[in-house]
Amino acid sequence: VAPPSDTDPGRVQSPPQRRAGTLASPPLDTPITTEAAAEAPVLLEAKMRPAEVRVAQQALLIARVLMPSPVAGATLHDPRIRGADLLPLGEDWDRIERNGIGYQVYERRYALFPHMSGRLDIEPLVFEGWQQAPADDGYQPSQVRVSSAPLALDVMPAVTGGSGHQW
Repeated sequence: VAPPSDTDPGRVQSPPQRRAGTLASPPLDTPITTEAAAEAPVLLEAKMRPAEVRVAQQALLIARVLMPSPVAGATLHDPRIRGADLLPLGEDWDRIERNGIGYQVYERRYALFPHMSGRLDIEPLVFEGWQQAPADDGYQPSQVRVSSAPLALDVMPAVTGGSGHQW
């Protein structure tokens, strides 16, 4: 996301999206009305897919940050999870509209591999940055800090009684 601008705080520029080979889309420059951008909060959504796995089976953790206006110094902190291995899979940019407000969306995906059966609790993810906020004399930087809801993953015991050979 492009850093906020004192002269145009309600504009977001998406980076070019690369696809197979050398094809790439041009950057997308999206205006956002100052009033709507100033009133809409930054959102952080997190989900697990599937909600139930077996020990050592992969689960997918997806974090999405929805930004109605540019955020400078943006950081999505990696989750801290005890009892599982966590591997980053990648990130992506998108643009959506919700309730008439355009959002720049940053998405990060992780593979999660639990070590033991039982309920695996995942602390809320945290996103931080700086955003331009309306002030009497124009705009001023305002700190943004949002958290997702906590997540849980049900982990069933590993399958027993197999031949011991991988397929």
